[in-house]
Order: sequence, then C-alpha cells, then structure tokens
Amino acid sequence: MYQPVEFQEHDDKFVSGLVAAHPFGVIVGAGHTGLGAAHLPFQFVQENGVRVLEGHGAIRNEWLASLQDGAEVIVIFSGAHSYITPGVYQAEPDVPTWNYTAVHVRGRYRRLPESDIAGVLERTVQHNEAGVMGSGWSTSSMSVADLRSLARGVIAFRIDTIDVSAGRKLSQDKLQADVDAVEAHLSACPHSGAREVAEDMRTAEVVGRSGAPSTDPGEWLGPLTEE
Repeated sequence: MYQPVEFQEHDDKFVSGLVAAHPFGVIVGAGHTGLGAAHLPFQFVQENGVRVLEGHGAIRNEWLASLQDGAEVIVIFSGAHSYITPGVYQAEPDVPTWNYTAVHVRGRYRRLPESDIAGVLERTVQHNEAGVMGSGWSTSSMSVADLRSLARGVIAFRIDTIDVSAGRKLSQDKLQADVDAVEAHLSACPHSGAREVAEDMRTAEVVGRSGAPSTDPGEWLGPLTEE
C-alpha cells in the first residue's frame, strides 16, 4: 500500500486493532476466472505460533473457488474515513482531502479441508458476536445436521502473511490549528463515520507539523516553472 512517510503506521497493535474492529475485508487476487475480489469476514488466528489471516466465503463464488493454493492475494481492511473540506482550515489554505485508516495484508492463499470449516465458522461467529452488534449467538445452537448442511456451501481458507502495510492519514501534514479545526469539525458532524475519524485523531494524539508542508508537490517535483 502506498503511503507517504507522514502517514505510515508500523505499530502491530494498530494493525491487530483495526482488523479486529473492521473485520469485513476485501480479498483481491487472480484465479482461473481472472482478477477478482470478494467482500468477506476475516480474523487473525495463531497457527503453530505464527499469526495468519483466516476467512471463509460461499462455494458458489466462482472466482473464490478458482483460487489455487499458493496464489498471492491482498486483503484490504478499511477503518473509519471521511472527506475533509478545506473550508474548515484556519491556519493556511489547502485543497480537499480524505482522512482514513487502512491495513493491507499480502500473503499466500491456502484452502482448508472440509473438516476445518465448522471451526472457522464458529471462530468467525465468536469474533463478531463479541462486538456491540452481537447477541451471544453460537453455531452450537444449530443442529449437527443444519451445521453440516451449511458447511457444504462454504470455502474456508487461511492466508500465510508475506507483508502487512498500514496507514493512518489523520491530518498529520497540517499545522496544529488546522488539526484542531478538522477534529472539531468531524466531532460535530452528524455522520457517524466522521465522528469515528475524529476519535481516531484523538486516539492517535495527532500533532501537526511545525515546518514546511512535505506533502506539497513542490517538495519532490521542484518549483513550478513558467512555460
């Protein structure tokens, strides 16, 4: 994932936390049917002392079913995000932008045997039922016959991680007065996603820049010349 140095995030706790809080990711890769993608639930699990990404999807998904063991894939997790209007800046003029958090996990796809599917389903349920939207439901409430019938329509898989990249673009490239202005604006916004970005800014304790804006194209392309 491309990220300017100002927004790169290397804290593993941030990665784990974002994936846990936003587990509905997008897996992208090339199968027999060509380049494809699928929106699926994921969770990190430990396997032989190594953290791997676990997921499942419908066997009717032709692209997912065509993925071969060892295929390189990327799974994208998006955290809170919001449009930022330059109308809120107070210290210096700028252009519209977007604040967001994201994690990309690149790895090798590995399909799990049918005997593992029920376990993957229950771990997925446990992970999501533990959140604010859960009710304490478990696959153990299903009959064995119903669970076996459900599992027949599922592909379960794990992704052996090659690389994890993460970014937090939360106005770090702005002067402090504008960081504060953006946070205040987002906090007062009726859109819940915007308020979540404001909370991310507070959690990250964003400190505005003190020097020239390093995200200005003039910094790496040189000054604009007259034609």
